[in-house]
Amino acid sequence: MTTLEDRLRDTLNDMAAEAHQVPLLQRLDGRSALRHGRHRRRRMVAFAAATVVAVVTATAAVALRLDRPTIVEPIERPPKVLRLSETPSGSPGRARLVVILARPSPVDIHEDPLYVLPATRDAAIHLPASERTGSSPYSQQLSADGTRLIRVEDSTRYDEPKMEIVNLVTGDVDELGGRVGYCPALSPDNRTVAAYSKTDLHIFDVDTLTPRSVRRVTIPPDVNFCRGLGWSPDGRRVAAPTQSGTVVVDRTGTVQHRWANQSPVNAGSSWSPDSERILLYDARGGSYSIARLDGSGETVVGRPSDAQRPLGWAGSQVVWLGGQPGSYRLIAADPDGSHARTWMEFDLGDRPIATVSWSAGLAGTARR
Repeated sequence: MTTLEDRLRDTLNDMAAEAHQVPLLQRLDGRSALRHGRHRRRRMVAFAAATVVAVVTATAAVALRLDRPTIVEPIERPPKVLRLSETPSGSPGRARLVVILARPSPVDIHEDPLYVLPATRDAAIHLPASERTGSSPYSQQLSADGTRLIRVEDSTRYDEPKMEIVNLVTGDVDELGGRVGYCPALSPDNRTVAAYSKTDLHIFDVDTLTPRSVRRVTIPPDVNFCRGLGWSPDGRRVAAPTQSGTVVVDRTGTVQHRWANQSPVNAGSSWSPDSERILLYDARGGSYSIARLDGSGETVVGRPSDAQRPLGWAGSQVVWLGGQPGSYRLIAADPDGSHARTWMEFDLGDRPIATVSWSAGLAGTARR
């Protein structure tokens, strides 16, 4: 029995001991004493009531902790069909999902193929680039909570790509003190950035710009490796592609895992919601697998019908990009490829999709 329950029992016992029969005449003659006793009993009742509330609250809190599911069902739901709104906005609001379209060829300097699906709307809003990042930013990544987008300027200034964080709710831009880096990724709490230099992986604080760690890595030359750098949902690890494969490091830069010749499929979305598994792509055989961080090995991912490539997780299921331009859709399936279903359809015309990512609210969607 807890201390609160002991106190409650003692209080109730004291109240019971206080209760006794009083003759009618004695009650009439001792009004002052009665009032004093009545006040005392009221204080005891109030204390008992407060104790009961405290006990119930504590018990409920313990029960909630015990009953909490491993994957929380979110309030947010993806729309059945995603459409684009060509009206641009620098502050579209917290995002459920971001769609990055493939750049046209030859590249239109006025093209900025990124659309944000706000939490309050069913149409994705065009997010324009800033003058600083240029018409087609070199890399762009959504924060885990959907409130920010971190990006770097386009490849015409490849030697010193300047980073910036766009607050999607307010439109404010944090230029991170002019720091430069490639493929930056925000930690789930939005307080730490991981980014490449030409030779190293840097992890530094957003507010102080103080480096937490530097890890020597040999980064691959392919621009697509930017889609691989991503934080785990618990914020404890970073997956970083290199020329020889992928390393997973903690916040101090200490290597915890290595996979040769494999890379994460889509930044932070590559991580399962429990931060214990990661989706990897093997370019040698064109296959996808799920690696477990507990060292129990890898399992090959089954490809659903009409699926092109996996983009991340939705609860316990893997989400694939399926279809072709004009008929794109997201397909959610079990890791072995079974129980496939359409998670979302796209109404984009014939515009090709480069990638899709989503916030943690959608990442936690699980089929019960």
